[in-house]
Amino acid sequence: MQLKQNTDYALRILMYVARSKEPLVSSREISEFYDISYSHVVKTVNRLGKFGYLELKRGRYGGGIRLGKNPAEIDIGTVVRQFETNLDIVECFDEDRNQCTIAGGCRLKALFQDALGPSSMPWKEKLWPTSFRCRPPNKDLIMNTLINPNITVGNLVVRHPQLRQKLEELGIDYCCGGKRPLTEAVEAAGQHWPETEAALLAVLEQRPEMDSTDWSSAPLSELIDHIVNTHHVFTKEQLPRLDGLLEKVQIAHGEHHGEMLGKLRLAYTAIRTELESHLMKEEQILFPLIKATEAFINGSAPRPVSHCGSVVNPIRQMEVEHDDAGDELAVMRKLTGNYTLPDGACPTFEALYDGLAALENDLHQHIHLENNILFPKAVKQEAQANA
Repeated sequence: MQLKQNTDYALRILMYVARSKEPLVSSREISEFYDISYSHVVKTVNRLGKFGYLELKRGRYGGGIRLGKNPAEIDIGTVVRQFETNLDIVECFDEDRNQCTIAGGCRLKALFQDALGPSSMPWKEKLWPTSFRCRPPNKDLIMNTLINPNITVGNLVVRHPQLRQKLEELGIDYCCGGKRPLTEAVEAAGQHWPETEAALLAVLEQRPEMDSTDWSSAPLSELIDHIVNTHHVFTKEQLPRLDGLLEKVQIAHGEHHGEMLGKLRLAYTAIRTELESHLMKEEQILFPLIKATEAFINGSAPRPVSHCGSVVNPIRQMEVEHDDAGDELAVMRKLTGNYTLPDGACPTFEALYDGLAALENDLHQHIHLENNILFPKAVKQEAQANA
C-alpha cells in the first residue's frame, strides 16, 4: 500500500500525541517537530477529531489536542481505511505461521516504529494489530517521508537521534550548524545528496537503540539535569586532563611537531577558557531561569524575576559561544589532520588525540540538545508564561 500524504500525517499526528508527556499539544508544535505544513496539520487534526481519535480543546491560550480514545482502541488499519480512497492491498499475514509473509521487504512497519520511537513501545504493540495488511510502499515515497531534504539538520537529529554518528562520519554539522537545511549542510560538508540520503536511510532501517531517550518531549527541568549531569560533568573532568596531556606531549614531541602543537595549544586554551565560563553562565543564570519559569507554569513557584530581560537574551549569547566553540573544534581537527597520529607517537600522544576527539563528539551532542531542543522550547515556555 502506498500511503497518501494525509494518511501519513494522520498516523504521525496520532503517534506524536500518544507519546507526548504534556496534557495538551498544539498543531504548531507537531508541524515544527515533523517539519510539515502547519495548514496540513490543522486540516488533518480536524479530520481526526471528526473520527473521534482526537479531542480538540479550543482557546487562544489554553487550547490544544489530546487523544480522544484509549490507545488500545485505535487500530492502524481502520485509520488508514478512513484516510485512503484506494486500498490496493495484499494479504501479508500468515495466521497459520503467525508471521508476516513479506516482513523482509516491508518498509511500512519500520516507518511506524521509527515515528513512534522506543519511548512508546507499549502503545506501539497495542496499535499494531496482526491483521493489518500492507504491501511494501514505493521506495521513493518512504525516502521522501523519512528524510525531507529541506528539514534543518538540527530537527533531523531531534527526530532521528540515531543519525548523529553517521552525520559525524560525513562531517555534517548538526549542532552549531543545526539551523541549516539538510541539503545545504550536505553540500557544505563536501558530500553529495544521493549518497548521503542512502547512507542516512540505511541507518534508519536499522533497529533504534532501545535505551535512547526522546528529550524533545521531556520536561525542560529533566533535560537540563541531563545536560548538567552528563555533558557538563564530562567537560569539566576532561578539560584539565587534556591540558595536562597536551603539556606532556609538547615536552616530549616539541622537537619534531613543535609548530603544530603550539597552534594546538592556542586553540585548546581558547576553547577551555570559553567553555569554563560558558558552563558557569548556564548553570548560574540561564538554567535556573528556565527551571523557575517551568515551575511557575506548573503552579509550584511564583513568577521568576529575570535580571537579563527575556530568556532570549542569554540564549542568544549562549548560541554565539556555541559557534565560537565549534570554530575552535574545527581548528583543532584541521591542525591534527582529523586526529591522525604522526609517526613515532607515544601512548600519551594517542591519549591526547583520543581525548580531544571524545570531547568534540560530546560537545556536538551537548550543543545539539541545547540549540535544537532546550533553547527553542525555553522561548516557547516564556511566551506561555507571559500569555
